[in-house]
Amino acid sequence: MALWQINFVVSPKSAMADLPKFNGLYISEYENSEHWEVLALKPDFFEPLNSFLPKTDWYTPSIILFGNEDTNRLEVCIDNNIVDSVSFRIDFRSQYKPILTQLIEFFKANDLIVLDEYLNLMPLDLEAFNIAIQNHKQVKIYNTLANSAT
Repeated sequence: MALWQINFVVSPKSAMADLPKFNGLYISEYENSEHWEVLALKPDFFEPLNSFLPKTDWYTPSIILFGNEDTNRLEVCIDNNIVDSVSFRIDFRSQYKPILTQLIEFFKANDLIVLDEYLNLMPLDLEAFNIAIQNHKQVKIYNTLANSAT
């Protein structure tokens, strides 16, 4: 993940009941494949995203990437042609609000939830995401590095 990307994980709403057991964990320690497997969703469930985050060829068939690796993107991991996990990254240097707005609408319409990197439930609201992104430690680090380079 690039310094200018903020990472989020997407889960089915059914995962909310299990969130307390992940209290204090970081996003890389979160395992939610069992929630996705119960739904048995095919990867084409995410095809509507292609209209605003075009699919990108990826090096492995077990990952479908919408968007660009180095900027705004959504990653769908699949196992035996069933969705296994979903995450997305927002490039805070970009004009991310239109993409994020469409992602939020997709998540709402499909009973999906979003967790930040500390596994806090994110309100499906553009302003809440914008505040979380703008106050993120990576933004501060990036700005410090950018200012010291000038």
